[in-house]
Amino acid sequence: MKNSNQSVFPHYEVLHALIEAARRNQNGIARSSEALSEAVKALERQTSALPMDVSAVLAAELASELTKRFNAVTQQAEQARIHFERAARISVWKLFAIPTLCFLIALLGLGLYLRFVLPDARRLQGLRAERDQLESGIELLEQKGGKAQLTNCVSEKGKSRLCIRTDETAGTYGDAQGRAVYRIIYGY
Repeated sequence: MKNSNQSVFPHYEVLHALIEAARRNQNGIARSSEALSEAVKALERQTSALPMDVSAVLAAELASELTKRFNAVTQQAEQARIHFERAARISVWKLFAIPTLCFLIALLGLGLYLRFVLPDARRLQGLRAERDQLESGIELLEQKGGKAQLTNCVSEKGKSRLCIRTDETAGTYGDAQGRAVYRIIYGY
């Protein structure tokens, strides 16, 4: 099971693996160095018992072999150090750059939303003025018959005409010459 830091920052897993590899390499170098010291001491003990010519040849060969092995281990440790430093640089960059980039993208998105979706103060003021003008126009229309109920009526001959609902209880009115009859609109 991963711990919570590894689930939040998956690069910690890589860093942890590199640190563990570096520690193993360092422990291997320490063990190799100790083994080398022990081998040198053993060689010194054994060479002191051999004749001088034989011990000098053996010491040179053994020193050459030990030097080769020690150089190989040193080279491996240097490569591990280089890989660890590279991984550390990349991980630090990812730990800070990716969240920063996400934050900047979110900030840009918010800015675009505020700029293009929400109206600015002048637009709001214009919309409020237009609303007030429309409301006063509606009130004027209501006073002048805007609440009248209109429909299409079909005559006996099948002709469609515009009709208005009237208040039959209010009676009828005519003009002074008696040529027209007027009725009260329903609701007024």
